[in-house]
This record gives sequence, C-alpha cells and structure tokens, in this order.
Amino acid sequence: MYPIDKAGISRPLIRTFHGRQGRLSESRLLALKTLVPKYCVSATDRDLDLRTVLDSEHVVIDFGCGMGAHTIELLKQGNAVLSVDVHTAGICDLAMFAEESTPEHKLRLFHGDGVQLLSHVLKPQSISEIHVYFPDPWPKPRHAKRRLFNETFLIMAGRVLKPGGIVKLVTDDDGYAEFANLTISESSLFELIPYESATTLTSYHQRGLKMGHTIHEFAIKKLQIK
Repeated sequence: MYPIDKAGISRPLIRTFHGRQGRLSESRLLALKTLVPKYCVSATDRDLDLRTVLDSEHVVIDFGCGMGAHTIELLKQGNAVLSVDVHTAGICDLAMFAEESTPEHKLRLFHGDGVQLLSHVLKPQSISEIHVYFPDPWPKPRHAKRRLFNETFLIMAGRVLKPGGIVKLVTDDDGYAEFANLTISESSLFELIPYESATTLTSYHQRGLKMGHTIHEFAIKKLQIK
C-alpha cells in the first residue's frame, strides 16, 4: 500500500534515510531480543489507536528518534510517545530506558521506516504532534527527492494528525530549510505557526551550534478543512 499524493495517485515510497551499520553491544543485543518486542508497534497493524494503547489523548511521534534524547525528554515531561527509527541502537536504548524507569513511561517503538506508520498503521486523526528533528539533509540536488519533509509526508501526516495537530521540524541545513519553506507554502493542509520548544538540545542540535550553523525551526498546524 502506497500513500496517495494530492493528485490522487498512489506512488511507491522513496527511501529517506542513510544506511548506518555497526556492531551492537551485548546489552543491546539482549534488549533487541527480550525488550524491544515488548514495546514495538508492528508494521502489519492497521488503524492502531495509540491513545487507547498508551491511555493518553495526547500522543507525540518522535520521527527519527536517533539515540533517544528527545524522546526521553518528552517522556519526562509526561507525554505519551511513539519513537521511530530504522537504526537499531537507539531503539534498544529506549527499550532499556523504559524497562528501567520508575514510574513507568508511556512509550511505544517502531523499528523501521516510519512512513509505513503514517500511510496505514496508525488510526486516522489519532496523533497530536509529530516531531522531525534533524532529518537526513540529502544536500545534493540529485538526492533532494529523498528528503523526508515533502508534499507526500505532509499528506500522510495530515492523515494521522487530529485537526489542529502539529508537525515540528528542526534542521541545521540551509538547503533543507529552504525546501521546507517552499513545501509549507504550497501545502493546503497546514499553516505555519510560531515554534515553541520546551525540550533540551539534542546532540545534533548542539553539534550544529558548535559548527556555527543556523538552526531552522518550523511548526505547522493541521487546518480544519471543511
């Protein structure tokens, strides 16, 4: 099942992330076997309502959670969170964090390409916020089509977000920011709103500041289409 673009055409998904490989520690291997399945959402689910699963009307997706710093901050603030990443180490670390935490946090994980979540796994109009912090920039022009934040992504985000739901995007890549601005301006589903952040800085954010990069922050709200 492929997402439908604004022309009503079903198109195959384009890979939006870089492949990264590395050996897992013994603790992460054990977590992958025993803990990750406990917290993971399956790609075979259909119309999954995380509000019921996590007993919360406010569910946030940390889309591309990396090593989990932003997810942990969101959980400590009392949010129910679905953390998404294709890379294994951070997913394992979050499963271990959830298992060792007291009180128990409201966390679920998706270990895979998150566009599947938005296209068919999650129940429509069930998510409050989607956070996309420092996605792969794909800076070369020939690779721009692989950027996650594009027209198709916004259509899929619009499917799962409640009316008035919010997408937050943060990047330190100037080209990506320009691309995002254009994408937002052309969207009929979302409007730009002031960006508000109450979370600590991720390692990518700190790295961008250290390198003198401009940090571009966007927040857009789903319109209530009549």
